[in-house]
Amino acid sequence: MGQKTIREISVAWKEYKQPYVKQSTMAAYVLILENHILPNFGESDTLHEQAVQDFVLWKIENGLSVKSVKDILIVLKMVMKFGVKNEWMDYQEWDIKYPTAPEKQGIDVLIVIVKRIGAALRTFDQSRHGDLVEGHFGKHFLKGGHDQLLGV
Repeated sequence: MGQKTIREISVAWKEYKQPYVKQSTMAAYVLILENHILPNFGESDTLHEQAVQDFVLWKIENGLSVKSVKDILIVLKMVMKFGVKNEWMDYQEWDIKYPTAPEKQGIDVLIVIVKRIGAALRTFDQSRHGDLVEGHFGKHFLKGGHDQLLGV
């Protein structure tokens, strides 16, 4: 078996895959390869579970969603299977674990957005528009009460 790197396998995989997928799908695959897979695994000739697990955790810790990371792993697994089929690398089974804590980020983002809206409304020219804003959002919100409304 002639071992090849993930970078070498991905070049052949792209040529093989192109006739079978839409142009937009291929573009998405190429972006995933170039932005995520090749910088991390490009020079590797094997994809050990621990290396993939570390990659997953690193990507999530750096802000990618679990869904985005799973999409990356789908492409990585297609490349690996293509390499195995062509006897360029050995198959590696992965049992990847995904953390559940980052899902909390959604509420954190909402809180930041609400605070920014509140700050913007407080700086709004209340002499000209105060009654309109107060009537729509209430005095409580304009005075910083958004924290209590959100329970933070």
